[in-house]
Amino acid sequence: MSALSDYYSAGLDGRAPRAEDFLAQAYRLDQQIQAKMIQLERIRACAVGTGQRFGNVRVQSSGPQSLVENAVLKVMEEEETINEELARLMDLKKQIREVVERVDDVTYRLVLEKRDLLYEPWRKIGMDMNISDRWAQIIHREAVKAVQGVLDRMEWGE
Repeated sequence: MSALSDYYSAGLDGRAPRAEDFLAQAYRLDQQIQAKMIQLERIRACAVGTGQRFGNVRVQSSGPQSLVENAVLKVMEEEETINEELARLMDLKKQIREVVERVDDVTYRLVLEKRDLLYEPWRKIGMDMNISDRWAQIIHREAVKAVQGVLDRMEWGE
């Protein structure tokens, strides 16, 4: 499955990734995107502040003609980067979902979807499934083992 191996091609020598790492990569990427979105809001705030303080200061060059223009270009570049990462996150979640769907046990699949695709806390998972938080964690641990079995049966490599 080459689309999946794109995320794990480096350093695996044809071996399946660890299930924990495979499942956690969407969460990590989502967190990175969230951090960039916060940074983007700060850049926007600075751009507004820059425009109010300096107005249209023109410099002779082939680049942006004012500090505001420069700030707007940086905002646009950051937005493009975030959009590319969002597209990557959507692809990644799709790949994870495809692996989760190969797990036979319906309860395992549900816990995996809630925890690793929706990032729900243990308490919410337990409440939704009418089980304790601890039991949800135990089920998840077993579900991760089932994911490892799925990953081990898949072809990995270059």
